[in-house]
Order: sequence, then C-alpha cells, then structure tokens
Amino acid sequence: MNEWRWMGFVLLHRRSLAVLGVGLAALLAGLCSRPWIAREQQREAATQSDLRLRITAAANAQASTTQVPDFTQTLPLAMPMDKLVRTLQESARAANVDVVAVNGDRRPETAQSLGGLDVGITLRGPYPGLKSTLGDMLARYPDGVMRHLRIKRDAGGAGVEEATIQVLFPLRPSR
Repeated sequence: MNEWRWMGFVLLHRRSLAVLGVGLAALLAGLCSRPWIAREQQREAATQSDLRLRITAAANAQASTTQVPDFTQTLPLAMPMDKLVRTLQESARAANVDVVAVNGDRRPETAQSLGGLDVGITLRGPYPGLKSTLGDMLARYPDGVMRHLRIKRDAGGAGVEEATIQVLFPLRPSR
C-alpha cells in the first residue's frame, strides 16, 4: 500500500519533480564545467600575454631598424684657430684675464677615435675671470671637450691665478 501512495505522490507532483530534476542536472553540469572554464580562461590570458609580447617585439624591431642620425654629421669640418684665439682674447679682456699662450695641434682620426684640434691654453688672472673666460669659450664652442684643467695660485698672494687647459675640438670624419 505504501507503494501506491508513493506513485500517487509522483503523479500529483510530476511537474515539480521534473523542474527539480532539470535544476539538479543544470547544477551538476555547472559544477563539472567549472574546471574546464578555468582552464579556458588561463589559455586565453596566456594567448593575450603572448600577443602583447609579439606586438612589443615587432615595435622594437621596427624602431631599431629606423636610422638614427649620426652625431658626427653635426661636427664642424674645420676649426679655424685664429677665430678661436680672437674669441678667447675678447672674452679674456672683458674678464680682466691675460691670455699667456695658445697652441694647437691637429689630431688625426683613427678607427677608434675622432680627429680634431687639440688646443692648449694658458690664462692668468683672478679666479672669477678665469671661470668666466672658460665658460664663455665652452658656450661658444659646445663641441669642445675639456680634457685637462689645472689652476695654480700665485705664490705672492696677489689673488692672481694661472690656469692651464687642454681642450679637444672634434671634427667631422672625412669618410
């Protein structure tokens, strides 16, 4: 008799039981598919990361093939020594500094270094004037490279100092 009751219950509530069965099946399918979805999301993230790396590498490769202008093309072809001496004397006169000696030697270019004009300058005067004269010279000739600077105080204590400077003015290569 209990069996008939059970059958009656099923017949009476069959629609509700069908909905419950479909819900349980959907829940079971969702739980089973969760690891698969996580794996797919990981694959997609890895693919996006790989694409970003490829795009960055392609952009870098394109940038590296673009020609960078050669800085040596901005260097002068020649450095006229007389013009350098004139501008140095004008600046020294304005700063109350004496130009004691100026000598220059042409330095030939090699495979490892640029050629240029190697200039030795000796100045005598007060320290602020020496500083001003050197600053003016390097401002007028920004390609000049100061290779050596020595400042020596006068033993008499008169505030006069002597500066010896070696400056290289690189020139454009003759290639």
